[in-house]
Amino acid sequence: MPVNLPEQLDRWVAAHLIDRTTTDRILQFARDSGKEGLRWPALLAIGFGALRLCAGILLFVTAPWDRLSPGRIWRDKARPPSTPNRRIYRQCP
Repeated sequence: MPVNLPEQLDRWVAAHLIDRTTTDRILQFARDSGKEGLRWPALLAIGFGALRLCAGILLFVTAPWDRLSPGRIWRDKARPPSTPNRRIYRQCP
Protein backbone atom coordinates (compact mmCIF):
# COMPACT_ATOMS: atom_id res chain seq x y z
CA MET A 1 0.00 0.00 0.00
CA PRO A 2 1.52 3.37 -0.97
CA VAL A 3 2.49 5.58 1.94
CA ASN A 4 0.37 8.57 0.86
CA LEU A 5 -2.77 6.66 -0.10
CA PRO A 6 -4.84 7.44 3.05
CA GLU A 7 -3.89 11.11 2.80
CA GLN A 8 -4.80 11.19 -0.89
CA LEU A 9 -8.14 9.53 -0.22
CA ASP A 10 -8.94 12.03 2.55
CA ARG A 11 -8.22 14.87 0.13
CA TRP A 12 -10.52 13.29 -2.48
CA VAL A 13 -13.30 12.86 0.10
CA ALA A 14 -12.89 16.52 1.13
CA ALA A 15 -13.13 17.54 -2.52
CA HIS A 16 -16.31 15.39 -2.89
CA LEU A 17 -14.73 13.24 -5.61
CA ILE A 18 -15.44 9.98 -3.77
CA ASP A 19 -17.50 9.07 -0.72
CA ARG A 20 -16.32 7.46 2.55
CA THR A 21 -17.59 3.99 1.54
CA THR A 22 -15.45 4.04 -1.61
CA THR A 23 -12.46 5.16 0.46
CA ASP A 24 -12.90 2.22 2.82
CA ARG A 25 -13.16 -0.23 -0.11
CA ILE A 26 -10.02 1.19 -1.74
CA LEU A 27 -8.05 0.93 1.53
CA GLN A 28 -9.27 -2.65 2.08
CA PHE A 29 -8.26 -3.61 -1.46
CA ALA A 30 -4.80 -2.04 -0.98
CA ARG A 31 -4.29 -3.95 2.28
CA ASP A 32 -5.42 -7.28 0.81
CA SER A 33 -3.38 -7.04 -2.38
CA GLY A 34 -0.13 -6.38 -0.51
CA LYS A 35 -0.15 -9.75 1.32
CA GLU A 36 0.49 -12.09 -1.59
CA GLY A 37 4.29 -11.90 -1.82
CA LEU A 38 6.16 -13.47 -4.70
CA ARG A 39 4.21 -15.66 -7.08
CA TRP A 40 5.50 -18.87 -8.64
CA PRO A 41 6.66 -17.31 -11.98
CA ALA A 42 8.85 -14.87 -10.07
CA LEU A 43 10.26 -17.66 -7.91
CA LEU A 44 10.88 -19.79 -11.00
CA ALA A 45 12.70 -16.90 -12.72
CA ILE A 46 14.82 -16.28 -9.62
CA GLY A 47 15.65 -20.01 -9.44
CA PHE A 48 16.71 -20.21 -13.08
CA GLY A 49 18.71 -17.01 -12.70
CA ALA A 50 20.57 -18.43 -9.71
CA LEU A 51 21.21 -21.67 -11.59
CA ARG A 52 22.64 -19.78 -14.59
CA LEU A 53 24.80 -17.63 -12.33
CA CYS A 54 26.24 -20.73 -10.62
CA ALA A 55 26.85 -22.39 -13.99
CA GLY A 56 28.64 -19.28 -15.25
CA ILE A 57 30.89 -19.14 -12.20
CA LEU A 58 31.64 -22.86 -12.53
CA LEU A 59 32.54 -22.49 -16.21
CA PHE A 60 34.70 -19.46 -15.48
CA VAL A 61 36.64 -21.33 -12.81
CA THR A 62 37.03 -24.59 -14.75
CA ALA A 63 37.91 -23.08 -18.14
CA PRO A 64 41.70 -23.12 -17.55
CA TRP A 65 41.52 -26.45 -15.70
CA ASP A 66 43.78 -28.29 -18.17
CA ARG A 67 46.50 -25.67 -17.65
CA LEU A 68 46.19 -25.96 -13.87
CA SER A 69 46.30 -29.74 -13.57
CA PRO A 70 49.30 -31.19 -11.70
CA GLY A 71 49.84 -33.87 -14.34
CA ARG A 72 50.55 -31.34 -17.03
CA ILE A 73 52.90 -29.36 -14.80
CA TRP A 74 55.02 -32.44 -13.99
CA ARG A 75 54.92 -33.66 -17.58
CA ASP A 76 56.26 -30.31 -18.82
CA LYS A 77 59.04 -30.29 -16.20
CA ALA A 78 60.16 -33.82 -17.08
CA ARG A 79 60.50 -32.98 -20.77
CA PRO A 80 63.81 -31.45 -21.91
CA PRO A 81 63.43 -27.88 -23.10
CA SER A 82 63.16 -27.26 -26.83
CA THR A 83 65.52 -24.30 -26.76
CA PRO A 84 69.21 -23.94 -27.65
CA ASN A 85 69.99 -25.25 -24.15
CA ARG A 86 68.97 -28.70 -25.38
CA ARG A 87 72.55 -29.36 -26.48
CA ILE A 88 73.71 -28.84 -22.92
CA TYR A 89 71.11 -31.34 -21.75
CA ARG A 90 72.47 -34.01 -24.08
CA GLN A 91 76.04 -33.50 -22.96
CA CYS A 92 75.31 -34.07 -19.30
CA PRO A 93 75.97 -37.67 -18.18
